[in-house]
Amino acid sequence: GLPAPNLMVRNRKSGHSQLFYAVPSVCTTENARAKPIQYMKAVYAAFAARLDADVDYHGGPVAKTPGHPWWETTEFHSHVYELGELASAVELTVKPWATGPKFDQVSHSRHCILFEQLRYFA
Repeated sequence: GLPAPNLMVRNRKSGHSQLFYAVPSVCTTENARAKPIQYMKAVYAAFAARLDADVDYHGGPVAKTPGHPWWETTEFHSHVYELGELASAVELTVKPWATGPKFDQVSHSRHCILFEQLRYFA
């Protein structure tokens, strides 16, 4: 099975939840290297597939706030996972070394498709 998430934040009314895994920061600025970002996205996509997550919904910078009274927050542990630890629990179907975006697999946000398509023309 998959490693336990660090947190689960659940909507008290609907029962819908978000899982949170603590990982070291991956640089995503304009100075970032592409391969670590691709690796992070590949791990994310593999977890989303294994968890049967809604691939069109992504918390990104907007997520249920752990500890807020609207949500039920459960903390399982405080271990910070390395991406390699998480990657070893799943099969990476998106090769992190592939070139160019695969638009059917761009999973970081449904709002980024236009950017992904137009950025090559800028």
